[in-house]
Amino acid sequence: MTLLISNTDVQSLFAMSDCIEALEDGFKELAAGRAANSPRTDMMFPTRNPNTFYKFKCIQGGIMKLGVVGQRTQSDFDHFYEEGGIIKLADHRENYPSNVFLYSMETLELLAIVHDGELQRMRVAGMCAVAAKYLAKENARILGLYGAGFQAGSMIRAMCAVRPIKEVRVYSPTPERRIKFCQEMSEKQGIEVKSVDTPNQVPKGADIVACATNVVTPGGVCQGAWLEPGSHLTCIKYREFDAESYQRTSKIFHTNFTEDLQHFYSLYMPAGVKVPERSNRAEGSDQKFYRNYSRKMYGLEELLVGKVKGRTDDAEITMYMKGMGNGTEFTATAKKIYDLALARGIGKEIPGEWFKQVTHASWSR
Repeated sequence: MTLLISNTDVQSLFAMSDCIEALEDGFKELAAGRAANSPRTDMMFPTRNPNTFYKFKCIQGGIMKLGVVGQRTQSDFDHFYEEGGIIKLADHRENYPSNVFLYSMETLELLAIVHDGELQRMRVAGMCAVAAKYLAKENARILGLYGAGFQAGSMIRAMCAVRPIKEVRVYSPTPERRIKFCQEMSEKQGIEVKSVDTPNQVPKGADIVACATNVVTPGGVCQGAWLEPGSHLTCIKYREFDAESYQRTSKIFHTNFTEDLQHFYSLYMPAGVKVPERSNRAEGSDQKFYRNYSRKMYGLEELLVGKVKGRTDDAEITMYMKGMGNGTEFTATAKKIYDLALARGIGKEIPGEWFKQVTHASWSR
């Protein structure tokens, strides 16, 4: 039997606390050498629209403790556009296939197909929360947030799960959307979520400064001059903070950012859209970023098992740079969702035989 688990199922099953717990445990297994990730692959092709590209993405990993391998595949469009002098990325969010396929290491069978829209949103924020659990000040109460879209709501939920957040200050460039978002999140979280009119107001007095935007222009969201001592910074893409932000941090933690495995964009970019190359041999801004800050960059898994120290005092500025997702994240969360679905009888059963095959006769002994 293969279980098909929809986004609606995930919403009913999977709490943010479940997500954070699964991710933290998965990365501890990775640090211990009992989990593995294959390099992420992205294929991008031009379309009739010069700013829109077809994208096929594949991320996979396995965790021995859980006895499973997970493979996340996505067929989607990336659309780049300019707004206020900043380049932004809009994903296609209507009808698109994006799933995690969960396989058993023991029986070889396809255990589940998990729609990953809700999982994806929770996973990204959940990883930021795992890092904040180890890096933010224990008494962190004020969250400064850039963004009021797809990922921003989950970022608030995740940070509230690991720190006693009492107030959130939100900036995004569209006032109507920002104000509506703040009202909705205040009601959902039961805390004060308030709109601010300028981006420099977000870090003022904030214990945690989080970026959850679709900006791809380097330094296009938060400036280091606005940061206050003792803050913990977190972002989905490293370009959301400027160079001074990185210079002021003592340590930068990440989950997948090495010199030979980085997240680049396509070589097919039109002349008016300036983003890094998609090639680990190209001399793009991603390569320069890594060379500039590699001396203080560490894998998050090293922090979780004590190989690297986190915050050393209340004045230190720390950072978690989410960057590119990896297979450990998708495998750990999908397995937790699958276990919850089995226990509660949720999901649609599909005959497992549909996904199996008998070895060809010429291969038999």
